[in-house]
Amino acid sequence: MSPVRDALVASAAGPVTAMHDATECGVCGGLFEMARAAGVQVAIEHDRVPVLPGIVEACDSFGIDPWASISEGTLLLTVDPSGADDVLAALDEEGIPAADVGEVREGSGLEVDGEAVDHPGVDPFRGAMEEYAAKLAEE
Repeated sequence: MSPVRDALVASAAGPVTAMHDATECGVCGGLFEMARAAGVQVAIEHDRVPVLPGIVEACDSFGIDPWASISEGTLLLTVDPSGADDVLAALDEEGIPAADVGEVREGSGLEVDGEAVDHPGVDPFRGAMEEYAAKLAEE
């Protein structure tokens, strides 16, 4: 997956209003940062966020939260509702997993399933990998 390709496909298809990668601190961190930068509230439903096969299992094996961990290659978009279907259709046509997961509202911060969620602060990926590397070094 290439976020640049994804961005080009999405922006050519409809009224994209913002884009952000979900690398550091994952989808949760990225959505929180988008909301803060725009001075709005982003309200989503957690179960509507697409997750590629194997991600949850890999994160579980390292004891990290996939929601707050590095999501390299993931592009977050906000799209004017008038063009959301067009953008989703274009992404689907290109084989790019995407979903309408919520809405932008007046207010501030990130809301997930009706609850305010704070920025994760620190991505758990780095610590988990350092711990794993230390275990390998002991073997």
